[in-house]
Amino acid sequence: MSDSQRTPLIELPKELVGDATRPAPDRGVIVGVDGGATKTLAAALDLASGRLAYGHGGPSNLDAVGAEVTTASIDTAIASALTGLASGPTEPLVAVLAIASVDTPGDVEAIRGGTEIGRGSSPLRTVFVVNDVVAAWAAGSLGAPSIVVISGTGSNALGVDAHGACWRAGGWGHLVGDEGSAYWVAVEALRQAIRFRDRREDDATLATAALEHFGGPSVEALAQRIYGEAGAPPMSKAQIADFARSVVELGAAGSAPAREILQQAADALVELVVAIDGAIAIPAPVSILLAGSMLEHSNILRSRFAARLAERVAVDAPRVIDRPPVLGALYLAARAAGVADPAGLARGLRPPVD
Repeated sequence: MSDSQRTPLIELPKELVGDATRPAPDRGVIVGVDGGATKTLAAALDLASGRLAYGHGGPSNLDAVGAEVTTASIDTAIASALTGLASGPTEPLVAVLAIASVDTPGDVEAIRGGTEIGRGSSPLRTVFVVNDVVAAWAAGSLGAPSIVVISGTGSNALGVDAHGACWRAGGWGHLVGDEGSAYWVAVEALRQAIRFRDRREDDATLATAALEHFGGPSVEALAQRIYGEAGAPPMSKAQIADFARSVVELGAAGSAPAREILQQAADALVELVVAIDGAIAIPAPVSILLAGSMLEHSNILRSRFAARLAERVAVDAPRVIDRPPVLGALYLAARAAGVADPAGLARGLRPPVD
């Protein structure tokens, strides 16, 4: 494989990162969607009234649930948000759909062509489909050059420079990637529990925690449950990843094995940033944005990440994004629609209430 075959994986349409070329609209509706492994959230904004509404749908991770379920979840979330506006036109000017596991042009077309909003014939309607990491980046950066690092159930990172050039690292899914994610942390902890069962390790902390978390009489019985037994399906990625919460708690309480796993996770996330920094030109100090439950809730992970990253890249202090990704998608929709100050608009929007 040659260096020329290593592509950015994500190329943002110029409408989402370049200067707006359309007249600033004073009416109409824009839509942003953030879709992932467990749920889909849509935001619809009426530009004339400033009214904002949210809608929810089921899971929309393309790799995990397939195109049919994904597009149905997107349709449900958008329809709910548009209904919630309850005023004015509900024909969107622009929609940005940021969906997990959208990696190829074929994925983009599967989503665009499979959703009701994408099949519409209105000349006003423009639908952009991007990977969900783009929405997280937009939520934190509001278009400024930066690198976003996500560590939730999975892991992913994206950098965007001042000219809109991108480079993605990670985001390869739990079978061959997701280093530094909740799933990765949980699996590493389960491996340590198995090593204790085999007498390859002496510390029983993680084995005990695993049995308390999942239930069951023994590590071997837990292993059977993970793979599926007696007609029961294997544990899902989300079910396994949930154990990471216990690892975070044990690390905070002083467990050496748990701390070591969390520190290894941080080091893996640092590698993503180093790769991106070498691929595109973001002026130093590089702005680093953090998202996902692991980076939000684990002080050990976050502090180790910041310390090790500062040894290798000139960065500003990493900051956790305080705006939900769905508002990042809505910001991009506003930018594509030609809204005069899309960043100011996004700053004034209220987040959804869980």
